[in-house]
Amino acid sequence: MNRTQHEHPVLAFAREEWARLSASQPRSEGAELILCTWSDLEAQDSERLSPDIKEKMRASTRSDDYIIAEAADRLVLAGKYERATLFALYQYAREAWGLRRAYPGTDVSFDEEETIRGAATGNFERFYSPRFERRGFVVENYKDPAYLKLLIDWLAKNGQNEIFFTFMLWDAVRDEVAPEIAKRGLRVTLGGHSMKFFTDRSESFRAIQGDHPYTAKKQFDYKDESWFPALFDQIAAYCKDVPNLTTLSLWPEDVADRSGAGFLSSYIRFAERLKAHLRAAGIEADVEHIAYNAGLSWDMLELGDAPPSDSADVLFAYWGRDYRFGYEASPHENEHRARKALEEWTAAVRGQGRRTTIFEYYSDHFMLSSLFPALPRRIAEDVEYYAKLGVDGMVDLIVPYKGPLDYPWTWAHGFNSFVFARALWGESLEDILNEYYAGYPVAERRSVRATFERIEETVAEATRWNVPLFPARAVDVERAVADAEQADAVIAMLRRIQAVLGTSAPNGAPVGSYEKYVRCLIEQASALETLWREKRERL
Repeated sequence: MNRTQHEHPVLAFAREEWARLSASQPRSEGAELILCTWSDLEAQDSERLSPDIKEKMRASTRSDDYIIAEAADRLVLAGKYERATLFALYQYAREAWGLRRAYPGTDVSFDEEETIRGAATGNFERFYSPRFERRGFVVENYKDPAYLKLLIDWLAKNGQNEIFFTFMLWDAVRDEVAPEIAKRGLRVTLGGHSMKFFTDRSESFRAIQGDHPYTAKKQFDYKDESWFPALFDQIAAYCKDVPNLTTLSLWPEDVADRSGAGFLSSYIRFAERLKAHLRAAGIEADVEHIAYNAGLSWDMLELGDAPPSDSADVLFAYWGRDYRFGYEASPHENEHRARKALEEWTAAVRGQGRRTTIFEYYSDHFMLSSLFPALPRRIAEDVEYYAKLGVDGMVDLIVPYKGPLDYPWTWAHGFNSFVFARALWGESLEDILNEYYAGYPVAERRSVRATFERIEETVAEATRWNVPLFPARAVDVERAVADAEQADAVIAMLRRIQAVLGTSAPNGAPVGSYEKYVRCLIEQASALETLWREKRERL
């Protein structure tokens, strides 16, 4: 009988991946491969594991913990559950064979001397555990199944366990992406700003086709609960057929609430009632509510007098950070206030036995604009801060670039996405960067790294203007309401970007994504400077 005939689909896929990846790699003849979950390993043969590894397995708190143990006659790749076993396989391929996946797409393998620093060969055993239980990406309105399938593959290869869709996007791509999600065992979250998928189908269609999903004109009235039951019935009916669904995360519309006090309390009540309705319908999915400063509204972000829920989790999303700084070092009063709100939420949620997840914007081409900064240092420091705070997860938002520029946007945010994914497993920034830059020719690595460091030092300043110019950004010159002092500061920033990056710009015509990205930043800064100077003359 074929052993995969009744095997868990994720383990069956892991065996397929092993066969594919190991086909061209040297392996000791006669060495046994044990590819299984911990429970299977315990039933088969765990006696050869060291007491230290056994104790770590007993004390494990993360569902994606796994072990790798290699000896001359056998290789053990075992996860706490099936998805973690797949992660173990990919980690072994990184360590033993130098397999890399910095970007969605083709696997890249490097020379033996370029495998991960500190990776053991021969007789060894190691225990792996992520910094957070929940780790993933939010995709709002990019209806490209081919890219999404590559992204799903990339998520698994980089230890991510969740992908989050709006209902509109999921409905458009589910038939193509669901099988790829299922065979990797990834979790699915549905929601976002997609209430109108159920309340107004025509408007939801316009949102997925628009330049940006944040197009709400009116907030829902959560104080009036009369419309809840009909909506909940629609949601439950739809979600019964969604494979791998683990969380519903439905948010208010992306506009500030003007109804006065009590908005969060009413919205939290909505989330609690939705969860109860799903349970009654036999749908065992978690429900979370968002704490988010839509339209820069503090009433929608801060806990205030709202009672924390004992049944719904919290997704904390502060919009408007100056990504040059962490929360602890920021010179901006609004970020100190946001930090206080986050710490209050985290403590209150923990007291209720619920979970807090951080929502970040490192891959969002709307917030970060076409002046898109590489943010490796900021991401690594943020992950460290959030881990110390004790949050339960982090997700990163992907919003596509839509505009006239010949701009490799998936490549541009891919660097931030890669750093984010690896940092969630506790890898040091230096190790992450060494792995990333190994994808460049040896002679170019130092200069490429220096350029990315300059980009973070200069281009990240553009995020400083998201709050002062709201709802415009530094790139929205005509829409921006700015005084002369602000205009002068933006112009000075744009001149710095050109001066600093101009010294390290690749020579010749841009031929690859790196060259196009750097050239685009310089040209965009130059064009924007001209527009801001014209605006300054009118002030």
